[in-house]
Amino acid sequence: MKYFLILWLCGQFLLFVPDLNAGSIYTWTDENGVKRYSNAAPDEDPKDLKVINEIPHTQADKEQSRQNSEKLEQVLEELKAAEIEREQKNKKIDAEKKKSALDTLNKKVLLEKERLQNEIRRIEQLAIGGPYSLAMKKSKIKEYQDKLDLLERSPEEYFGTSTP
Repeated sequence: MKYFLILWLCGQFLLFVPDLNAGSIYTWTDENGVKRYSNAAPDEDPKDLKVINEIPHTQADKEQSRQNSEKLEQVLEELKAAEIEREQKNKKIDAEKKKSALDTLNKKVLLEKERLQNEIRRIEQLAIGGPYSLAMKKSKIKEYQDKLDLLERSPEEYFGTSTP
């Protein structure tokens, strides 16, 4: 029981004296001009000895550290939220760009389709003879009809662009 009491008292002492390991750091320049650092005092007595005492942490320091950690986590959460919001805005902008490009392509397709159909009608109204024979007329109409088919089937290929 006596040993238990001594052991308990030692444990309490260690709990209430948190910085038993707190010590000093010694710095000096030796006779060879080499800067030395140690947690033990030098054997000789150097003239430029500096002692840096460790400052023990207090309860206020621990509280400040906890508050700083909470602030840091809050800032990180805000940054994550801002990043998510930025990604959503970028996705929306990309979708609008794709829609705009698709609308532009559709307008371009309609105009080109109308132009090709007008050209086919113009060739059909040409009189045979002079510069055009019937075979030349049919060949030209087929050429424009093939272009029109390609335009309807694959506008990107027709215009030589990639899909928006």
